[in-house]
Amino acid sequence: MHPIIGGSILTLVEGVGDFALKKYAIGSAWGFLPLGVTVYVALAFLLVWLFKTTGFAILNATWDATSNVFTMIVGALVFKEVYTLREWAGMIMVTLGLVLINGSNAK
Repeated sequence: MHPIIGGSILTLVEGVGDFALKKYAIGSAWGFLPLGVTVYVALAFLLVWLFKTTGFAILNATWDATSNVFTMIVGALVFKEVYTLREWAGMIMVTLGLVLINGSNAK
């Protein structure tokens, strides 16, 4: 599986877990805690499965990058977080890194 696809799947699953745990942390409802924990357990199994077909370093770097971008967007849109110009510039650099490390993996 291409690292962009694997990293994106990991990011989406992780995003659900992060969202649930954030909702729990801000006091919304107890039900979000078991959801977040369950999603993270599932994430571990998904990661093991992806490691069978994808390289360790590139998959992890891709997951980190896609997770950072996704989390920042969700933070802005859902939780109304505000970022500085420097933080946005950093996220653009993360995105460019994502393109660079995965450009050589096209098959």
